[in-house]
Amino acid sequence: MSSISAGALADFSHRIATLKTAAFRFLRENRRFASPEWRLRINPYWLAVLSALFGFTLRLAIDPWLGNQMPYITFLVAVALVGLFAGVGPALLSTGLGAVIAYWYFVSPRHQWGFQGVSDAAGFFSYLAAALGIVLLTGARKKAYAEAERRLHEQLAAEGRLRDAQKMFQLFMDNRPGFSYLRERNGRYVYFNNAACRLLGIEGAQTELPQVLSELQHQDEEAFKSEAPHQFINKIAFPDGERYWLTTKFSFVNEAQQSFVGSVSTDITDQIRAEEIAIEKERLIAATEMLATVAHEVNNPLAALTSSVYLLANETLPPRAKELADITQLELSRLAHITRQVLGFYQEAEHPIAIDPCDMIKDVIETLSNRFAAAKPRIICDFAWQGTLQLPVRQAREVMENILANAFESGATQIWVRVRPSKDWRNFARPGCRISILDDGHGMNRGDQKRAFEPFFSTKTQRGTGLGLWVSKAIVLRNGGLVSLYSTDSGLRHGTCISIFLPSRVASRTAPGIGRGKDVRIASQTPLPQEAY
Repeated sequence: MSSISAGALADFSHRIATLKTAAFRFLRENRRFASPEWRLRINPYWLAVLSALFGFTLRLAIDPWLGNQMPYITFLVAVALVGLFAGVGPALLSTGLGAVIAYWYFVSPRHQWGFQGVSDAAGFFSYLAAALGIVLLTGARKKAYAEAERRLHEQLAAEGRLRDAQKMFQLFMDNRPGFSYLRERNGRYVYFNNAACRLLGIEGAQTELPQVLSELQHQDEEAFKSEAPHQFINKIAFPDGERYWLTTKFSFVNEAQQSFVGSVSTDITDQIRAEEIAIEKERLIAATEMLATVAHEVNNPLAALTSSVYLLANETLPPRAKELADITQLELSRLAHITRQVLGFYQEAEHPIAIDPCDMIKDVIETLSNRFAAAKPRIICDFAWQGTLQLPVRQAREVMENILANAFESGATQIWVRVRPSKDWRNFARPGCRISILDDGHGMNRGDQKRAFEPFFSTKTQRGTGLGLWVSKAIVLRNGGLVSLYSTDSGLRHGTCISIFLPSRVASRTAPGIGRGKDVRIASQTPLPQEAY
């Protein structure tokens, strides 16, 4: 083998380094050529053939400087490039082609088969070993790359599912009616939904709850001390009124040993109020039975006493005794009226029949207008109801008389009466009729308003038994309805509004003589003021 000078060797080393730099730069900037789309454009085995030709051309170009030295150097580069871009099979083909071409063209004696010496054979097998090593490393690299790519895709897919789950959870929590939050032991809120922002005023991680909500934080501390979930019923005063909440508290510790407490609340106000109405209804029924028993026992001696006083008043008596007899007769008449009212309310023999509430109200207004002729309030009716309701006639009329009589006696100058279809949103939106009666009388303060439906409570100083609204409410509840009262006695806006909801029922027959041939003048079809709604 011929020797080469030091200068030629240095020049060759420089060319090899330049070639490697260019090859790696090409690899880094053109990785897209290794994509599946590129592999579909050119057969990998043709790439192996082209790489062998490339190695041959390059080795032939530098042959004047190398001579018989390093015959396989450019073919190793070709094998590396094929293994990188085409895979193991084409790399093996490139290795074989490179070995044949290099041996035939660049190993002495050239263009002959056989080795000139041991060094040539060692060089040939060293090339094969190096090329096979490159092929094996290429296969391992490709497997590692495929595994890393698979794991990356799985991680991205898992992260996508996690984000979707977080969005679904966020939407679910933000759209539920109750408030929910999650906070650390130090008071920092990690999570809170829209209801918590709106109802509790939580705006940031370090929000302090108002004093009125301090009970929630005390319950959080109880939950921290216990591993089992706890349930509480909270009564919280909001600007639109008091609401009841069923709150579930639970605690947990994460892997970093951080303690958290979660709170999930559900609004149970309607359920609580329904239970209160049921309890009140049972209480009214029990009180009615007791009053009916007492009234029945009192009625017989009261009748005898009334007759005796009547006969005594017709006797010739001194003026003072005559005055006392008249007072006694008046008070006995009042007591007899109360007894008849209680006994009449307790009678349950009356069966519901179909009546038109608008006609019934016209009858009641005409009757009361004659009784309270001196008051002469302006009555404004707004009747949008068409149809009938199945109600006990006497009891329904008694309710209207009690409520409208209170309006006449309240010093009102105007009374609005509205009857129209409505729904009970507290009870599965059942359909029915809503009767609203509003007056601009003197009204009631907040304390009297709370006691308005209590038996024997009255704001009238001269007259009134205190049973009218109590009996009316009992009748409405007995017939499956609801009644509510709103009143104010402020200087600028004063008056009372009573709203009655009666559920619709299928009527079998019409009540005779209710509102037939009666004419109550409707002063206006003007809607009720906002307070009546």
